[in-house]
Amino acid sequence: MADQRAQALYLLGLVAAFQGDAAEASALLGEALADADRADEDWGRQRAHGALGFLALSLRDLPGALKHLSRWHQLSTAVGLREPGQSRYHGDYAAVLVESGMLAEADTFLDQLEDAAQRSGRVSAAAYAAVGRALVSSARGDSASAIASAQEALVVYDRLPLRFDRARALLVAGRIQRRAKSKLVARQLIEEACSEFDHFGAALWSAQARSELARINIRAAAPLNLTETERRVAELAARGMTNRQVGEALFLAPKTVEANLGRVYRKLAISSRAELGALMGKDSAR
Repeated sequence: MADQRAQALYLLGLVAAFQGDAAEASALLGEALADADRADEDWGRQRAHGALGFLALSLRDLPGALKHLSRWHQLSTAVGLREPGQSRYHGDYAAVLVESGMLAEADTFLDQLEDAAQRSGRVSAAAYAAVGRALVSSARGDSASAIASAQEALVVYDRLPLRFDRARALLVAGRIQRRAKSKLVARQLIEEACSEFDHFGAALWSAQARSELARINIRAAAPLNLTETERRVAELAARGMTNRQVGEALFLAPKTVEANLGRVYRKLAISSRAELGALMGKDSAR
């Protein structure tokens, strides 16, 4: 009976945490942890600490998240939890290590997680690890590796039913793209994350996504500002054509294509073909 009560408290607290009801979640999970302490039961302790860490991370309480998730990791190790599917807090722990500046510790943990994912065949754990690698690379200023790892995670999540975790990966990818100055790509990723969080009723994560959107300052500009030649060059380049291919299609020299693209980028306040593709796609959809 006590085990069933502990399980119920944990699950109700976790639901409240996902919904953003911090007071209710904190009370229920705190009670679950107290019950586990009274029973001297490490499995219940690790579960409650993990959920409390997730709640703290949702609230952007990094010291609280680090405290609870570090304890979750210690207890998970103590009870011999080797199969990553038996707990859901690996991604949270990796994230809080990175955000706390503990990159060496994050590397070690991600090495262990990748090994466990490979041994168990647990695809979700591989996705958690890819997001963690993206965060580590971004913290070290390696945007290319961060973007690649984030894309790897999203490819994996597209094959899984874990929509909430995918939404968090979208938010991470959007933050990385924003820091890399790919503002239009960042906005698309974060807007999708925000839509998903709204769908789940995950108020705290919706707020995080909207806060991130507010940091993307895109100067008002539209393809209507382009000359006819610039517009045609932009449309073909946005489809993935090389400068030479665009030139052959429009009977322009590659240097002329390059010059037109330079003017397009300046007028639209962008810096990459990925952003150009996103912007031209949105314009054609209107």
